[in-house]
This record gives sequence, C-alpha cells and structure tokens, in this order.
Amino acid sequence: MKFLLVGGGAREHAIGIALRSHPDVELFVASKAKNPGLASLAKEYQLLDETKPEAVVKFSQKNNVEWAVIGPEAPLAAGLGDKLRQSGVHVAAPTKAAAEIETSKRYMRELLTKHKVPGNIRSVAYDTPEAAKAALKKDGVQVALKPIGLTGGKGVRVHGDHFTDFAGAAAYVDEVFAHRIGGDGILIEEKLEGEEFTVQCFTDGRTVVPTIAVQDSVRRYHLRVEQRPPRQQSMEEPAVPIRPLHHRRDGEPMRISPHSAAFRGLHSRLRPHSMVVDA
Repeated sequence: MKFLLVGGGAREHAIGIALRSHPDVELFVASKAKNPGLASLAKEYQLLDETKPEAVVKFSQKNNVEWAVIGPEAPLAAGLGDKLRQSGVHVAAPTKAAAEIETSKRYMRELLTKHKVPGNIRSVAYDTPEAAKAALKKDGVQVALKPIGLTGGKGVRVHGDHFTDFAGAAAYVDEVFAHRIGGDGILIEEKLEGEEFTVQCFTDGRTVVPTIAVQDSVRRYHLRVEQRPPRQQSMEEPAVPIRPLHHRRDGEPMRISPHSAAFRGLHSRLRPHSMVVDA
C-alpha cells in the first residue's frame, strides 16, 4: 500500500511511525521542511509548498499513491483534500468545506450558535480594528482575543496572561489587522476559567469515535507566560493524558454522539469524508 503523508512536524512523524508499523506500507512524504526522523521512514521525501495542491497531487501521481493523510490545517484550507480525491486518492482528511470548523473560528462559533450546542460561549467576530476596540472599551477586556483564521497555534491572547488593560488588548487588535494574522478579522470571546482539556474524535460523518482527554503540560508547572519557552506561550503542547472524564460534575456519564447538535450541523459538509474533530 502506498501512502502519502503531508506535513513534516511531530504530529506527522507520529502518524508516519504508525503507518510504517504495517509491513505492507510504503510511505511518501510531502512537506515544506525536512524532518530527519520522518525522512528515515519514507521511501521518498519531497520538499514542496503543502498549500499548493497541484504540486502535491503531481507528487502523488508520480508515485502511484493510493492513500493520503494530511496533517497540517493550512493544506486543508487550500483544498488539498478535495484535489487529491478528484485525482482518485483515498484521503483521511476533511474537504475544504468541512475543515472550515478548524480553519475559521467565525464559522465554528456560528455553527455552535445555529445548532444551540451546549457549552457554547459568548463571542463576536469583528472585521475592523475600530469595531473590535470599541467593543473592548464598552464591554471590558476580560476576554480572549483570537484571530479568525489559522495561526499555527500561536495567535490566542488571553486577559491576565497576555494583557491586563485596554491598551494591551487594543495593541494586539491593531497587530492582528496590521499584519493580517489569521487572515480576516478577530474574534472576541468571553474568558473561561478552569481546567482546560481537549478531546479529539475521529468521524466519517456517520460514526464518531472519541479518544482520551489530554491537556497542556505547561501549566502544571505553574509557569507564567514570560517564563515559558517561546513556542509554548500560547500553544497547548506537549499534551499529556489526564484523569478519565467518564462523568460530568452532576454525575451523569459523558457521551459523544453522532446525533449530537454539533455533528448534525457538520453532517452535510462531512459526508462521506473523514476527519478529526477537536472538542
């Protein structure tokens, strides 16, 4: 079996190890940067721009690839999964439309609001810095500021950790728009307090399979933002397993269902394609 793996980070290295654990798998990697560990697993490693679908498709066709796994989010936003499917490759990744739940925080919040998903929080998206700063001045700055598009996990700024007053919040709003961080606007969300964790689910639009809950290991050392390594000042890495979340605080079992509001909302965009959904 010939597999194409797109991406060259630690996530893709782990996926590559899992794929190569099967004796019949030949691995071909397309990535913008060289990962020596991943290269040692690959039959061929091609350096290219992962957000250029034509180049990736050409590489896959050259090697008669049958299956593809796309790791990073940016290629999904560029429609790589769609182009690979059109070329006849089986793809373990969402379509460009389905991936919008990850590539656009505006769309994600609109989806949760439209389908009245429990646990959704107050949020408003702004297309100009003036509107965003006016909202901060009116409603206060105890919020989270999030560029709407992709930022490689480094775009979120939270009151108390990254800014403490209007001037600090406004400066980041200006920076987002001036440098087009995340592409097209900013989301202002209410700040949440408490234990943070992530649950990932594998889904094909019909079946939902959850994995164990994980959370950021940085905060367990109680490091302030300025004390953390640069790449961990706004990222959730490395993830570590936490206590099992079998029950909610009210004692009821926690369930993730394909009939839940969020998956009903995604259904038309997902089927029949596969993806990983973060919660």
